[in-house]
Amino acid sequence: MIKTDDCRAFHHMGYFVLTYNYLPHNYTIRLEHERAFIDIRIMDSENAWASFTQITQYQIDIYPSFRKDDINKSLLLLKNLLEENEFTFYFTRDNKLYSKNAEGIKRIKKQW
Repeated sequence: MIKTDDCRAFHHMGYFVLTYNYLPHNYTIRLEHERAFIDIRIMDSENAWASFTQITQYQIDIYPSFRKDDINKSLLLLKNLLEENEFTFYFTRDNKLYSKNAEGIKRIKKQW
């Protein structure tokens, strides 16, 4: 994994964005901290996205206490997820939501 971008505004409630490129599959991994939550988003070369929280059901909530163990657990889950490479990406086209995985592309009728 190679770090490609770094945006920090710690004076604004600790906000930061870290962007990495995961080389085996050319995915972009974007970690964004805003207020009390860290969001990890995986994007492919066509800008389709997958949310770490949605895939793993693991929410990185930094309050009331943010521990090093939470970071380690989430990074281990992310590592395993990327190595398995068996998750679904989502993208929009013409205001319609689609999913994309090894089985192909499907239109999603339900909106969340």
